Amino acid sequence: MVGPTHARAFAEAILHSGRDRVFGLMGDDNAALLLALGEAGVEVVRARHEGAAMAMAEGYAGATGRPAICSVPHGLGLSDVVDSLRLAARHRSAVVLIAAAEEHDVTTYRRMWPGENPAAALADALSLAADRWRPVVLGVDAELMTAPVRVGAVKLPAPRPRIGIARGDDRVAAQRLAGLLAAAKCPVLVAGRGVLAAGCADLVRGLAERTGAALATTLPAKGLFDGHAQDLGLAGKFAHPAAERVLAAADLLVGLGATVTGARVVRVVDEAVAGPGETVLGNPAEVLARLRGPAARKTPWFEPVGPAADCWLEDLAGYAPPIPAGTVDPRVALAAIDRLIPAGAVVVVGGGRWSAFACALITRPRAGRFVATGGPAGRAFATAAGVALASPGRKVVVFDGEHEGAAELAADVDLTLFLMKEGGTSAAVTAEAALRPGFAVAEVCVAPSVLPRHLRPAP
Repeated sequence: MVGPTHARAFAEAILHSGRDRVFGLMGDDNAALLLALGEAGVEVVRARHEGAAMAMAEGYAGATGRPAICSVPHGLGLSDVVDSLRLAARHRSAVVLIAAAEEHDVTTYRRMWPGENPAAALADALSLAADRWRPVVLGVDAELMTAPVRVGAVKLPAPRPRIGIARGDDRVAAQRLAGLLAAAKCPVLVAGRGVLAAGCADLVRGLAERTGAALATTLPAKGLFDGHAQDLGLAGKFAHPAAERVLAAADLLVGLGATVTGARVVRVVDEAVAGPGETVLGNPAEVLARLRGPAARKTPWFEPVGPAADCWLEDLAGYAPPIPAGTVDPRVALAAIDRLIPAGAVVVVGGGRWSAFACALITRPRAGRFVATGGPAGRAFATAAGVALASPGRKVVVFDGEHEGAAELAADVDLTLFLMKEGGTSAAVTAEAALRPGFAVAEVCVAPSVLPRHLRPAP
């Protein structure tokens, strides 16, 4: 039976999946698909390069909580998007990338075979992305997009067995973790992306209170325990020195849904992690639920350090180093901006030269989100564009070193970009004005003498 073209069938399947927006960059091999999407009533948010399209889709997926769809030209074996795919895989972002690409080892690949139903192929790719928390490349030959659908005309190869995530035995994992915590004198619980995604932060708080353990997070889960007396804030290279001293004194660091490594580390994660330390395979939420006990408090083994934001502000109090005219000290500027960010906002921080300051000094807004994108300058702005499109009526604040490559944003997007630049002269716009509703760009011209390694002011 001859049907519509594959491009049209994909467009209708995307629309019927409940998605009305796709991110993409048009090329010869995906033009038919993007044109068919427009004809079907699906908005195509056009990026200026492949990596930005993937970053926008990743931001959109994170904000909506369901897999997003992206399509780019395949180029030289997806070479122009492979770095974004690696970052999306590291972030465990559910994005389906439709491209005329061959199989590769960057992330999950699912080929569309001639004679296969496009709707079934798309549904399978979306299911893979959601099940594995990973980007999935749906490889569709360019010639197939303009060809009519002939379902059943070609014998399909036998399907490969579905390989899910090896989650381990939650009961055994809980027993192992209970034994380690009972033997530890100075434990720290470090929550990561897995705890944030599962919504089980309360279980971690309860475990800390019963064991006297300190609480900390990795960067993706920043702010998860804000306000708790046992919270240290961030663990790792962005930790405040007061928290670093507690972390250094610990005899056990438990990574919960976090890929932390180290000689004193045990990780409870749903897949194997390379590096020093012990990996206990299990679903962190289920393992924590098995450790739930009576509401009892044990005295913490350490002296509480107070909120990380207050620690940084203490360091900056009265701090006035010589700064060239027209530039600012990024530590002082970011601490001031942080106080102005409204509750409920989404903060997106890039991976450029000045990201260390923003990661340490910008807090997660109350009832909001904190997203660290990593990658080159410009990726955070693209990710934030996807977040903003998925979050109408919510302020999105992004700190990045570049803003090329993303889509032309609609006038009603509520997004503020603080553009971190070295040297020059800061624009006249104030942080207060930039954070008003609507789209705004404010340049923060950083003194060249203040380097990222100077995160903490010198005494």
